Order: sequence, then structure tokens, then C-alpha cells
Amino acid sequence: MAVAETASRLNIKEAPLKSVEQQGLQSVQRSRELLVQNRAALSNHILGLLMEFDVVIPKGWAALHQHISLVLEDAENGIPHMFRPTLHRMYQRYLQLKEDINFLNEQIKQLVKQNEACTRLLNIEGVGPISAALLFATLGTGKAFKNGREFSAYISLTPKQYSSGGKTNLIGISRHIANHRLRSVLTQGARAYVHRLKEPQTPKQKWL
Repeated sequence: MAVAETASRLNIKEAPLKSVEQQGLQSVQRSRELLVQNRAALSNHILGLLMEFDVVIPKGWAALHQHISLVLEDAENGIPHMFRPTLHRMYQRYLQLKEDINFLNEQIKQLVKQNEACTRLLNIEGVGPISAALLFATLGTGKAFKNGREFSAYISLTPKQYSSGGKTNLIGISRHIANHRLRSVLTQGARAYVHRLKEPQTPKQKWL
């Protein structure tokens, strides 16, 4: 009944359909995101197990890459002999994930260069290949949206509204209803751009 009721209302806006190209680029991006999550999980797994044997490695992928070989070579650090082959295999899996992520990063860069819409999106302040791919996969040609405010609302970059008795209250941006990955990369890109913007010159830079 709810679906039928919604379909009968003329002011309900339909979600835009994705093209095959959008779906393909989105699939590559989602696969990359899965590998990034797996790398983070495996890194935390290795660090947590080493801490069980009082071997502490600083957080971060660079630190893990720097110290793990030394840990495996040190025969007196308290790590049991039976665990060392497993630790070595886990580290090799980590390196494979890193190589696969680098491959997908390069693939996304090439796909973005070949896509005219993505190339235009790269001209936006704080937008790189990853965010351009995510924007294109969500935005497409942009014809489904009347203006930027409508698209911002679509990806939940605008505050939620609670209206009652003719009064409209803005209650902040929702953390639960959103394209979390897209919103995250856009926020990070904007912060990075503003951080580098030491002396704004144009009106737009001053607004940022």
C-alpha cells in the first residue's frame, strides 16, 4: 500500500537510473573500498596478535611495513615458532592487498581520464580521481537534479528538517541517511583544499 500511495503522488521524485558506465565505475570503486577495508582489518589483526606477545608496532601502514620484517627476523622477541609461518603468510596477504589497491587506484585514474564528465568534475576544488568517480556514479549527467541544492539533499549534505505547526527547524546533518563514502571523500577533499588555502584571493576562495 505504501508503494502504491507513493507512486500515485505527482510530487514524488524518482531516483535517477544509472547508466551501464556509471554502474561499472561504481563497481570498480566499491571493489577498491572492500580491499581497503580488508587491508585495515588485516593490519589491525596483525598488530593485535603481536601485542599479545608484547611486540608493539606503531599504528599505520608505513610503520607495519617498516617493522614487520624485523619482527620476523628477531628470534628472541618472544613470538612462538609455531606462529611465525602464519604471521609471515598474513604479512604476504597484506602486501598482496596493497598491490591490488594500487592497481585499482591506477585503473580508476585511467577511467576518470577517459570520461569527459569525470574530467570536468576534477576541476572542482578538493575533488580527486576517487571522489570524481564517486560523484559521476551518483550524479551521472546531472539532468535528474534541478540545481546543486537538490543534489546536496540527495546525498544528505543538507540539514534535516523537522516541520510542525508551520515552523521549520533544521536539526543537523543526518549520520544515518546518506551516501557515507561520497560524503566522506567530499568532506576530506574540502578540508584539504581549505587547509592549503593560506591567502584567499577570489570571492569563492574567501567564501571557502
